[in-house]
Parts: sequence; structure tokens; C-alpha cells
Amino acid sequence: TFLNFLFYGIEVQVMATQHNPQKHPALMVIMILFSIYFGCELAMRIMVNRWDFLFGKDKLWHLVDVVVVLASVTEIILETMQADKMFFRFAQIFRMLRIFRIIRAFRFLQDLKTLIHSIISTMTQLFWTIALILMLLYMFAIIFTEATTAQIISLELEQGAWRCDASTINEEHCLLHSLYGDLFTSMLTLYMSITGGMDWSQAFEPLVQSDVGPLFASLFLIFLTLSTLAVMNV
Repeated sequence: TFLNFLFYGIEVQVMATQHNPQKHPALMVIMILFSIYFGCELAMRIMVNRWDFLFGKDKLWHLVDVVVVLASVTEIILETMQADKMFFRFAQIFRMLRIFRIIRAFRFLQDLKTLIHSIISTMTQLFWTIALILMLLYMFAIIFTEATTAQIISLELEQGAWRCDASTINEEHCLLHSLYGDLFTSMLTLYMSITGGMDWSQAFEPLVQSDVGPLFASLFLIFLTLSTLAVMNV
């Protein structure tokens, strides 16, 4: 399993350097040998376990094996056909499924298996944490987008048609619009500011420098405090 995992990395590196959708003949032969090996192993386990293969305690592991073997066989078939780009796209999908073969090795590594089970057991709490973060992002994004939109509308009423370009004198408003110009952009800005995608001061300063008022700058600090010190550290 680990040799196949190593081979998969080499295969991807060769494709990345050569920019050739067709596999090197040597890589194709090795992939076929790996597929034959895992296919024979799967067939022998089906014959030994019989109905336990489908209904035993390791049925989920067996399902992973079946998916990976079928993906390998399908990839080989698509690689031999390779009529057009569509076949190459399908081959990519089945090639990515082969990465799950490394999951087979987890059951033989007790410490790693324990760690994975510990992570899985926290999925419920993780789900509700993510849901709470999304609620915060959505709520504050509405606040900042509405404030920015109101500011831009007032500028358009004062100056007529208003837009950001190289000659604009309202640089702080242009920056504010680029960060909080619509709901999705505002959510992305807030998300990046709490996850390290951007420094939070870059999202904070336009609120201070523009005319939206200190209230919204204070609300940003409240959002930052709630999300980083409370929600993400629970």
C-alpha cells in the first residue's frame, strides 16, 4: 500500500513536469501490476470472508478496497482508450480515487487509527462550531455590506456617477468597496481576517478611514473578539 502511495506521487510528478496526458509506458506497466495485485488480494478476501465481506465488522474497509480497485481498473481502461479530453477528465477523477488506498493502511497502525477515531468523534462539535462561525460571518457581513452600500450611494448622490479608477480621489472608499462591496466579498474578507488569509488590520483600517463611522469599526472588533477568542477556542 505504501509503495503504491509512493508510486502515485511519482506518477503525478512526472505528469507535472512533462505536461503529457499520456502515461509513460513504464508507469502504465507498474500501475497495471499494482492493480492486478490489489485485485487478486480483493478476490481472495471475498472468497475467504464470503458474506462477512459485505456484512462483517470490516465492511466499510472492504468497501474502500472495492472502490479503489474499480477506480484503478476503470482508469486503465480510460487510459487505453483516451479518445479525447473527456476521457482524460474521467481518468483524472478515477486517478484521484486511488489516493484512498492509503486509508487501508490506517487499520494496521493502531496509534494513527486512534488519532483518526478521536478526530471523527469530534465531528459533531466541529459541525456546530462551523455553523456558528458561518452565522457570525453572515450577520456581520450584512452589517458591513449595508454600511458600505449606503456610503457608496451617498457618494453617487453627491458626485454623480461614481466608480473606482486610477484618477479617483476617494481611495479609502474604493478600498472599502473592494472589501465590503457585496455580501459574498464581505464574508470572504471577514473569514480571511480570522484565518490568516489577510491581516485583520487590512480589513479594519478602511472602516476607520472612511466615512462609515466609528460604530462599524467597533463592530468589527467585536466580531474579531467573538470569532477568535470565543468561538474558535471553545
